[in-house]
Formats: sequence, structure tokens, C-alpha cells
Amino acid sequence: MDHREPARDNQWWYSHHHDGDRLDHVPQIILIVEGRRCTMTHSQVGKDGRVTRSFKFGSDADRDFWKGLGGTMVRLQVEYLNVADPRPAASPRSSSTHDVDATLAASRLSATTERLNLRRRTPGLFDAYLFCDWSANSSPKVGKDSIWLADGWFESNGSFVLDDPENSPTRASAERRIRARLLRHHDAGRRTLIGFDFPFGYPEGSVSRLTRHVDAGWRDLWSLLESKISDGPDNRNNRFEIAHELNTMVGERWYWGCPTTKATAYLAETKDGRGDVIEFRTR
Repeated sequence: MDHREPARDNQWWYSHHHDGDRLDHVPQIILIVEGRRCTMTHSQVGKDGRVTRSFKFGSDADRDFWKGLGGTMVRLQVEYLNVADPRPAASPRSSSTHDVDATLAASRLSATTERLNLRRRTPGLFDAYLFCDWSANSSPKVGKDSIWLADGWFESNGSFVLDDPENSPTRASAERRIRARLLRHHDAGRRTLIGFDFPFGYPEGSVSRLTRHVDAGWRDLWSLLESKISDGPDNRNNRFEIAHELNTMVGERWYWGCPTTKATAYLAETKDGRGDVIEFRTR
């Protein structure tokens, strides 16, 4: 499947590629850049043991060709060398609802080959659908209780295509993959519906109380949270400290849910410690 991204640096950083996670342990590939076939070798693992998410060009001519593209958007295709296609083979679905790996193997569908028996006969409000099961882990994790995302879309002939699900170990990597999928739909002219499994709203009046501005809007709240919360590339974050700070600011236990070691007078481990705050409310 074609992929478009800007050419940069003197090697190919594949973090934004839709097959990025599959390329981590592939030793060699053919990268087809606007029709030009370039043999590439995976960069060495870093000193900290982490995979370096890039491939180096095998010839000076190919590298100079890439550098000469100077940040322009290019069409890319990947062919694998010296390794079987790294897509996991399908296996019977596990009867256990917690067997995430088996579920993934059973549900892995290739966008280039798999078309569901679903057809749109009249135009709809959306052409593509992207859904994400988010996670608040404080360290990289895959499998159960981690981030999963998948999308599907209607082609111009009305058939529906379901792309492979992805399991991102960090929020930062998930954001990159979500952005890449959305850009793909945008470039194809598809209107996309996006769904995440976390709250999008606050009770009436909470924005002005948190920001301490009577006329504050949602962007003011987003700015406040962005200025206070740090979320690193390895998932380390200060969300519990900020939850305690905001609860203390309003004098109520609006936020809850934390490890025992992070619990305070204004931050409880479970919603049972929210005090007089009603769980479901409009104000």
C-alpha cells in the first residue's frame, strides 16, 4: 500500500509509516521512493538497547537522491528482503476474553486484500471510521491494558476496507500513528469519524472554576491542562500530582483513581472516595 510522507535527513525514519511497528526487527528492505527502488539496511540498536526506527540507504546515489527531495512529500512503498512478511499469521480466536494476542492474530486484516461483505449504496455522513482504546499506563506497554487503534473506510466503489489494528506501547507513538492514519484519510478526501474511550466533557461551570475566569471556554481549559500536565515519550507523567492540585484548587474531589502511594486528602484511589461530588451530573 502506498504511503506519503516528507523526505528528510539522510536516512528513512519509519515511525510515521503505517507498517512502522512491523519494521522494528526487519534487517533489510527495498524502499520504493516515487518508483525508484532503494536497498536499505536497518540502523543499529541504540546504546540503551532501544530499536532505532530508521533504515540507511545502501548506496550513495540513493542517499543523494533522497536528500535531494528536500522535505517534499513523496510516495513510498516497502518490500521485505531476507525475511518473511512480518504480518502475524491468523490463528483461531481464543475463547478467553483476556487473550489479547490471540484476538489480535485472529482479527488482523490487511487493507490491501481484505474487503468485508459490507457495501455502501448511498452517500453517508462519514467515509472512514477510526477508533482507539486509550490507556493511562505510566510506562510503555503492549497487550492487555494498553493502546489499541484501528480504522476502516468505504472505497469509491462502495466496498468497505478494514485496516490492521495497531498496538502502540506509548501515548506518543499512538498519537503519531493516529495522525498518520488521519492524514491518509484526509489525502484521500475521506470525512472521518473518530472515537476514543475517555470523557470529552466537564460538568457545567467547572471550566470557570478551574481557570478562575468567568467567561472561560473549553480552549482555556485545554490550555490550563496542557500547561500543567507533562507526558513523556516513555509514558512517564505527573497526572496524579495535577489531579491533586486541581481538586485542591476547587475544594472538591472531581478527579479520582490513583495508586495507594499517590492518594491524598484530595485524591482518592477509587470513585468511592469522591466525597460529596456526584458521579454523573450536569453541574
